[in-house]
Amino acid sequence: MASQNALKKVLNNIQKEIPDAVSADYIFGITFYRFLCEKINYHLDNELSISNLTFAQAYKNDLFKETLKNSAIKNLGYFIEPKYLFENIYERADNNEFILDDLKVALSQIEDSAIGQRSEDAFKGIFEFVDLDSSFLGESPDERNAIVSNLILNIGTEAFSIADDKNRYSGSQFRNILSEIAKSSKKGGEEFYTPINICDIISRIASIDKNKTYSVYDAAAGSGTLLINVFKSLQVSKVYGQEINPRNYNLSRMNFIIHGIDFDDFDLKLGDSLENPQHLDEKFDLIVSQIPLSSKWSADTKFLKDERFSGAGKLAPKSKADFAFIEHMLFHLKDDGVMVAVVPKGVLFRGSSEEDIRKYLIGNMNCLDAVIDLPLSILMKTSVDVCMLVFKKSRVNEDILFIDSENRNRGFESTSLKEILKKIFEVYENRKEVDQFSHKAGPDEVDINNFNLNISRYVDAYEEKVLDYEDIFKELSSVDAKLKRLEEEIDDYSKMLGIPSQVE
Repeated sequence: MASQNALKKVLNNIQKEIPDAVSADYIFGITFYRFLCEKINYHLDNELSISNLTFAQAYKNDLFKETLKNSAIKNLGYFIEPKYLFENIYERADNNEFILDDLKVALSQIEDSAIGQRSEDAFKGIFEFVDLDSSFLGESPDERNAIVSNLILNIGTEAFSIADDKNRYSGSQFRNILSEIAKSSKKGGEEFYTPINICDIISRIASIDKNKTYSVYDAAAGSGTLLINVFKSLQVSKVYGQEINPRNYNLSRMNFIIHGIDFDDFDLKLGDSLENPQHLDEKFDLIVSQIPLSSKWSADTKFLKDERFSGAGKLAPKSKADFAFIEHMLFHLKDDGVMVAVVPKGVLFRGSSEEDIRKYLIGNMNCLDAVIDLPLSILMKTSVDVCMLVFKKSRVNEDILFIDSENRNRGFESTSLKEILKKIFEVYENRKEVDQFSHKAGPDEVDINNFNLNISRYVDAYEEKVLDYEDIFKELSSVDAKLKRLEEEIDDYSKMLGIPSQVE
């Protein structure tokens, strides 16, 4: 697999030609197309190895065509003819031929072959934003062909190879591609990519005391990175999610398929989770989410009768949908489930209806298990402070664990992000109090603070210094002695100069 520097170089080459606003659509789409072509080629070549035939050779025989197609759709969920495989389009692009028409057919074949099959939801419209007729690529067909050909040639390099030398698909290289594009995004990519550090700490905390997790859900799935991390870390049988952004929805499906998650094992829906939820009849063992920053919703009064939000008697404000997401996901959480959500710190202390919702979740439901401060550096390009909230409906504890990871006096050997996250997990797992780092606040303490969860109210970040009066007296005596010696020296100099003593 190519190095990260090689990947960055190729991405820079691509983004020089295609506007940043749409380059990700083409990079993700064509990379996914290459992956699907390599996978079907490897699968069918392997099946035909006994006959000493390749997929391309066997497909020339009409007797094999239907069998090969059925095998691919049954096992992979899609089919594409050999002539439209990436390697053949790549060769034609390298020879400066016109490839746009055949590339359109290739992408259409993949989507169309899944219609009416179990895999239809996984592939339907997945190449929607790979618009090969877009003016972003050029005004004339020849201009567009030149840019797309260059894109194919760049994505055909080793830097974009998702399979290793044994044709195993780990998905790690696609994650690297996601990460690099997120870093180059003006917004930092938080709208579609959850940094791996956040994914790891969420997965670790969620896995405590869970030998097996049957289902996991994310109400704001983005590119699916967080769900995939949990799927790979735990014994998850099925993944559920919903995503409001069509581009991210397509990307999440690509991500799942590339990571080897079978189309029967994930159920991703397109739409607004708050306004148009797609999994209302489902309850989940584990819920994870990085709630969209600065998200909004209608806060329509009809939701006061919706059982997802009716308990608190108040609705999250229109301009800040954070608590609406929290309540929505809690509704979907099983009684013995665990929910871990990354949210803006404003949810901890903002007043009005958000204060009422906090009182309900803590005072009535007793479902908030921990409030964990996260270092600002954990996100890529945002100035928004975030924290992690852990919820459990069937809690054995009454207290809430507060962890302050921003306190720099906590006695770490270093302040690396890796060490901070390791310490967070250790403290949460053992639910222990550490001076200037963590504190367990009981119901009375939270009540006294009017359900304000600002972490600094519970974790003292400053070391209390006890005054040692004996040491102070010794220090003052030392200062007095030094002062007396200086006065004697000044008096001696005055005498030598024949002037009155300068010491009073």
